[in-house]
Amino acid sequence: MAYRTLIILFPLLFMVVSCGGAAGTPFQAVDEVVAIDLATSTPTEAAPVAEPPTSTPTAIVTASPTAIPGVESEPTEETPLDIPTSAPGQEPTVSPPSPTPLEEPTATPSLPPTPRVSGVAGFGNNLATTDKFLLNLSGVPAPPAGQTYQGWLMADDGTATSVGVFNVGSDGSVVLEWNSPNSENLLSHYAGFQVTLEPAGGSASPTGQVILTGGFDGQTLTNARRLFVKNESEPVTPLNTAFALGLMAQTDIALQHVQNAVNAAAIGALPETRTHLEHVVNILEGAVGPRFGDHDGNGNAENPGDGFGVIGYAGQMATLFNHQPAVVEAATGVTTQVSAIQDKALQVLTLDDMGTVTAQLAELQALANQLKADPVTQLYQAGQTAASFKVTPLE
Repeated sequence: MAYRTLIILFPLLFMVVSCGGAAGTPFQAVDEVVAIDLATSTPTEAAPVAEPPTSTPTAIVTASPTAIPGVESEPTEETPLDIPTSAPGQEPTVSPPSPTPLEEPTATPSLPPTPRVSGVAGFGNNLATTDKFLLNLSGVPAPPAGQTYQGWLMADDGTATSVGVFNVGSDGSVVLEWNSPNSENLLSHYAGFQVTLEPAGGSASPTGQVILTGGFDGQTLTNARRLFVKNESEPVTPLNTAFALGLMAQTDIALQHVQNAVNAAAIGALPETRTHLEHVVNILEGAVGPRFGDHDGNGNAENPGDGFGVIGYAGQMATLFNHQPAVVEAATGVTTQVSAIQDKALQVLTLDDMGTVTAQLAELQALANQLKADPVTQLYQAGQTAASFKVTPLE
């Protein structure tokens, strides 16, 4: 047994001694060497072999942008660093990236806003009904050198009538009033308007470029002429009287009969006073109104008016321009004031004492004068404003 063990171990011992001596250097393990104690067969850990020191690369620190609370920053693209090749045995040096210069923002000069031309044209009274043309514009630029603006009323047949040349204010405003030389009702002939560029001094007829234009559309023109020219539609008025003209005429007749009642009372003529008071009530009411009747008791419901009534004309104006609050409000004011006048007239009709009648007639006359000065005139003017049209640049 001992002989066979010796035979096995001897070649192994020879291999170990020959490998170590041939190189002439001590044996070193690459990582670690485990020595086997043959006597105990227990493995023991050999001392670790120190590794040669290696250079530690320098860390590159980049500054992170400061985050704004509540705002998520967008990911930014990093600029690659230019790292030069270092010689053997030297640590590489890192040059920080050169900052990209920020471009100065270029200031964009602010341009003044382009003025927007706008305006309105309409008609008023000078010596007769709608014999005046009115124009108001804003935002109008000055005309080119050597030229001027000239306005033209456009008739139904296409002919043009000059309303003159006009200047532009420093603020771009234009205010023009032109009166018909023969006091004609302009609304009865003209439905449009335009402004042209003409040579300085103006032209006898339009020759230049059309700059501004405006006019009535079909229904607006019809309604405007029913107010101030002639009513040729339902409901029919006596002699086709236009609504605004009938309103003013019947109001004047009613006021005249208030004055007639005052004059009759001044001479003690009570029956005549009562007759004129009946006239006042019926003129204001119209023949189809609930208050129309025989109020003086003579058996006849007399009416020196046209039978349509102040209330009737005011109501038709409000119906035609029910989208115009000013017209509707003024028409309501007329109806309210008319009712107050009628109440006072009916009250005086029941009195027998001439002194009391005279005192009450003074109050009635004050109410009648207020009707003409305030709601009736206000309604008439609101009707003229409603019967106007816009003037805009030619597209």
